[in-house]
Amino acid sequence: MEYLKTRPEYERTIVVIIGDHEGLADHRKELCHTKAGKGIIPENEFTPFIVLNSPVPMHYPQVMGQIDIYPTLLNLLGLEKFRWSGIGESILEPRKPGIAISPKRKIVR
Repeated sequence: MEYLKTRPEYERTIVVIIGDHEGLADHRKELCHTKAGKGIIPENEFTPFIVLNSPVPMHYPQVMGQIDIYPTLLNLLGLEKFRWSGIGESILEPRKPGIAISPKRKIVR
């Protein structure tokens, strides 16, 4: 990011960091209650979705699914009228329900 900030294209560039699965898997509950993990490891599972140099600075604490990433990126890029906007919902839309499907096929709210 430091290098990118020195470049002329910085103002029109966003960097997206996405995880595709929960890193701690079945060990989360055990680790978050240990002395080393308490207060550092949250009890709830999450997969990272980080947008650096976003035109809309925000923290989104609600539930979202991977299905929502594509429409969110289109929205951040100002491409609301893009040919195909995906089947999820942009997290920038106020009507977006906080819902996703877990790998264990359970509804997460």
